[in-house]
Amino acid sequence: MGSKEIENFDILQWWKNKVNTYPVIAFMARDLLIIQPSIIASESTFSLSCRILNERRSRLSDESLEICICYKNHLDAMKRRQHVASIKDSSSEVEDEPSGLNLAGEDQT
Repeated sequence: MGSKEIENFDILQWWKNKVNTYPVIAFMARDLLIIQPSIIASESTFSLSCRILNERRSRLSDESLEICICYKNHLDAMKRRQHVASIKDSSSEVEDEPSGLNLAGEDQT
């Protein structure tokens, strides 16, 4: 790849094209690559690092620690993942305002 090809390379599109070949990795790549680096909070983002770092594992490099944390977060997210269809179905059942209450929370009865 030349420097112009590298500049114009769309990594998100590449992973989108490879989703059938590498489904799990493509899913993880999408999750990680869509995050803008400027919005990543510093230590608070990695608050579970205290659970990963202990005396035995304290020799992990920064990069290895970050990989462990990202992988753990990805696994946790898959456990609690909600499907958009089920959310849309249940949203039709939700009223804009509960009967008998207004937006200020005052009883209207």
